[in-house]
Parts: sequence; structure tokens; C-alpha cells
Amino acid sequence: MTLKPAIGLLLAAVTLAGCKGAPEEAAAPTAEVVTVAAAVRPLEETVAGYGQVEFAAPHALTLVVEVESQVVAVPSAAGARVRSGDGLVRLRPSAQTRLDVNRAVREAELAARDAARMTRLSEEGLATNAEAAAARTQAETLASLRDSLSARSGGGGEYVLHAPRDGIVDALAVQPGDLLAAGATVARIGDPAWLQARIGLEAADAARVATGAAARIEALGGGQAPLQGHVTSVERRLDKDAHLAAALVALPAAAGVLAGVPVAGRITVATHTAVAVPREALVHEGDQTVVYVAADGRAHRRAVEAGIEDGGFVEVRAGLKSGETVVTTGNHELTDGMAVRTAAPPAAKATP
Repeated sequence: MTLKPAIGLLLAAVTLAGCKGAPEEAAAPTAEVVTVAAAVRPLEETVAGYGQVEFAAPHALTLVVEVESQVVAVPSAAGARVRSGDGLVRLRPSAQTRLDVNRAVREAELAARDAARMTRLSEEGLATNAEAAAARTQAETLASLRDSLSARSGGGGEYVLHAPRDGIVDALAVQPGDLLAAGATVARIGDPAWLQARIGLEAADAARVATGAAARIEALGGGQAPLQGHVTSVERRLDKDAHLAAALVALPAAAGVLAGVPVAGRITVATHTAVAVPREALVHEGDQTVVYVAADGRAHRRAVEAGIEDGGFVEVRAGLKSGETVVTTGNHELTDGMAVRTAAPPAAKATP
């Protein structure tokens, strides 16, 4: 083989290799994202807490025993619906009350006899008219006391405390055999048309709540639409067990909830307008909050200062202007300057 053909074969091989060329450079990745424009919108600043529904105290009636008595039977129960006149508790006067009734009867009889005697002496000129009038007044007073004590004690026999109106037995803390002092609470009747939510709050949050503030109340466990109410009062003294203050929120008459139902409450303490973005636009990186602004086909990392949240939107106090487009889906995979392609937002799922 001559040298010329060998050189020709070598050149051909080099030429062929050159035709194949070096591997092409990998194309820069492009992320598909969903975006939304930042906008100025009204935001409500709220405080939140938990509690339960209860009967509004101003519209509840408390029943007490007027004389020392012993509980014979309790035909009703806490939570029961009652009508006006229904029996709640059957009682009988205590031994001491019966002694008091007997004494009042004797004293009234003696006073009546003394009044009759003084009237007769006055007619005979042996006593003044003033003395006779005083005796009659004393007799009337003791007779009234006797009648009142007898009525309050059932005439010395068993008697029944009746529901003074239609309602729900909110509390009934007596049992057969209990000895109740005069003035002791027997039952409380709540009005289902007047309900309120007692929402426990941290002391600092309670200090920001004003009477009349709007509140959103939601039953825990779901199954019922949230209720809109307003704050009627704020109890700023801390509960000794929970160490929380409380806001009392009046509920609508047709609330449809039961006393005792646990609820979550959110109370408005301030309202203002500000630039806001959906919560999904924020990315938390350590102690910094950032958004990715989409412009000219690329994502630009931007540190922002987040504020209050309301209805899924978060206030942006600094770092972003109204009208700028931020990434809400796909932002967790982005890097600063990465190429992006905007995709249509996902269609909302139909409610079953």
C-alpha cells in the first residue's frame, strides 16, 4: 500500500468525524406556571378564638326557692324544652320553714285578737283611736306575712316550681333530697330566640375588640353555614381556668344552633385597603418571604413584607406594586431568572 492512499483514507475519516459534530448544548428549562396580578383590595384584620353557644343572660329567667326547702322530685331535666306552667321541681318546706309558718300563724292570730280588743276599748273610751289604729295595722302586717310565707312554702305541704314561660332548661342543678336555703337557685330557663357565642380570647386580642364589631361564628365539626353576629360585650377579666378573656357575640334569632355547641369565632378589629396577593403566591425561605414576579418570560425573585390575611389573600406591605404579575402555581420550583410559560389556571371543581 502506498503512502498516498493511506493519507487519503485518514483524511476521509477525519472529515466524517467532523460532519457528526460535537454534542449540542442542553436547552435551558422552561417552567409552566399560573399567574395572577397583585391588586389593591379591602382587607379585614381579625382576631380568632374558640368557645361555645349559650343562652343570652339578659333574656334568661332564674328560678329560686323563697323559703328553705327540700327537693322531693325533679320531673324535668337540663336541656329539656318546657312550656309555661310545666313543673320543674317538686319541693316541701323544711322543718325550720314549717316552724316559721306555724309561728307566723300564731302571731297573726294574737295580733288579730289584740286589734279587736283595742277597737272595743276605744269604743268604750278606755283606749285612744290612735292605739286602736296601731293595733289594727300590726294585725294586718302579721296577717300579710303569714299569708306570704304560707304561699311561698306551699301552705306547709309539698309545692311545685313551674316554668314561668316557654323555653329551654339551661341549668337544673338540684337532686332529690337536696336541702336548699332560701334564695338558692333551682333552675334557669333560656330563650332559644336569644343565643350568643362566648369566644375565648387572649388578653391582648380582647383589648382590640370593640362593642358592635362584626363577628363570624362557625360550628366546629361543620354541617352548618357560618353565622354572622356582632359583639355585645367584652369580658376583660381572665377566666381562672383557661386564663382567657371573652367576647360575647349575639347570634341571629334563626341561628338554628343549640346551646352548648362548640364554635370558632373570628372578630373584625380593623378594615383597610392594601396591595394583596393570594396566599399561594408566597414562598417562605427561612425567615424571609418571597414572591416570583413574571415579566418578559422570566420569573424574578422578590423579597416582600407580608401583612394580614383575609379570605385567602395576604397583604403585601412592601416589595410589590399593584398590577405586577406574581406566580401562584409552580413557584416552589422556580429560581431567579428562570424562563416561564404561563398556563391557564385549573378549572374549579364542581361541587358534588
